[in-house]
Amino acid sequence: MGCLLSYQSDRLLFPILGIAAIAVLVLLWLLRYNDFEGKRDLAIAFVAMLWWLLTGSREVTVQTVECKTLWATISWPGLALVPVAWCSFVSTYLRGRPWIGERLRDAVMITVPLLAGALAMTNPWHGLFYSPGSTLDAATGQVDYDHGPLFYLMVVVIYPFVFIALGTTLLAFKGVAPRLWPFLTMVILVTLTPFLANAAYVFAGFTVAGFDPTPLTFALALVIFSWLLANNRMMDPAALGRDVLYHTSSEPVLVADSSRRVVACNRAGRAVLFATPPAPGNEQGVLREPVSAVLEDLSQTVSELK
Repeated sequence: MGCLLSYQSDRLLFPILGIAAIAVLVLLWLLRYNDFEGKRDLAIAFVAMLWWLLTGSREVTVQTVECKTLWATISWPGLALVPVAWCSFVSTYLRGRPWIGERLRDAVMITVPLLAGALAMTNPWHGLFYSPGSTLDAATGQVDYDHGPLFYLMVVVIYPFVFIALGTTLLAFKGVAPRLWPFLTMVILVTLTPFLANAAYVFAGFTVAGFDPTPLTFALALVIFSWLLANNRMMDPAALGRDVLYHTSSEPVLVADSSRRVVACNRAGRAVLFATPPAPGNEQGVLREPVSAVLEDLSQTVSELK
């Protein structure tokens, strides 16, 4: 109970709370914004990140190693959920569907945070998550954690979600209009910046005044990303989704006008619908007979409806 009630001001407290407050406002604003693919997953990533920040704010305001370690362990469900939810958002937003089935995605979102929380909270019994060698750094007032094998096990579990999000975004560059590249670049930066900060913390002991910089970097990147998502018309989510789906879909997509003239066709369509494929940058080719017949019927139907 003492760890829950004790409090001592720290220079990191107000920056953490300030970023958390901004994130709350952005989240509320985001929830009021027009619907877009993956909105639920982005909101979950925000909430998980806020959990991570708020438990971190308590970690810096308690004094003993035991209390700081307790708040660090409490942060783990949110910490583990952030990359899972972000990965699901990126996949759903860019591809129109999760990287795995919806039920399996939801199961993963529940299982990974529960596993992380269980391994961290049972540390007093096994000492394999935070080892007894964790000590208080007199210079920063924060804990210099001695990470055990279960900590690195969770790193192995969580990092693939970051790689999936990066891979999905890189694949989205293929075939999309150049005007969308800045937005996709921003998605990569939001994914990559906290990952690099966390890797530096985990493997090189890099901290900001003794504190893991990952939640701070992710919160700032997420706030900037959400501002772009809500305000930049060139980065309209519906247009982005349509563009990415059109170019990357394995299903043939063909667009024709009322005169049966083909005005657009994706890569799969060029391979399947044309007897003589059109040249790159030119949609005019020789359509297969069944496709021409369908266009003829549609054109006739449109003419009769006018």
